[in-house]
Amino acid sequence: MSVVHLRLEQSPDERPPHDVIYFIHESDTFFVGTYYKAEEEVYKRFPSHQWADSFIPDYSGNWLLTSLGNIAATTLAGVTFVSFTTGAVLYLLENAHNLVGPTAQRLMPRTNALTTFHITGYTFVADALPVRQKPGTPV
Repeated sequence: MSVVHLRLEQSPDERPPHDVIYFIHESDTFFVGTYYKAEEEVYKRFPSHQWADSFIPDYSGNWLLTSLGNIAATTLAGVTFVSFTTGAVLYLLENAHNLVGPTAQRLMPRTNALTTFHITGYTFVADALPVRQKPGTPV
């Protein structure tokens, strides 16, 4: 395992290196992590995550806190891209924003809601995963 790129702070006008951008374009899977800290007035109803607690967001949106809700509350997100063939992993620190209605449709026609991610830092690690998928293997 070796760290190929480490940039914990990146300004909005900077771009990651070409190999990081290429890795993102070649990926077919990514994972999103979000953060939530309850304000005092809603803490009893929607408590913050405690060290001993685990919360799994409800992606159907039926009254439970979701990643979209976390992003609306804090704008902090982490996105992880994984290559199951090379074992490389890219960790992105990001500011995220939810867009709805015409604002979302201007970026992606016929889409009523989407989330934008703006990279603020990254770590690109080669050989991070101990498992590999052979190209051409049926999944």
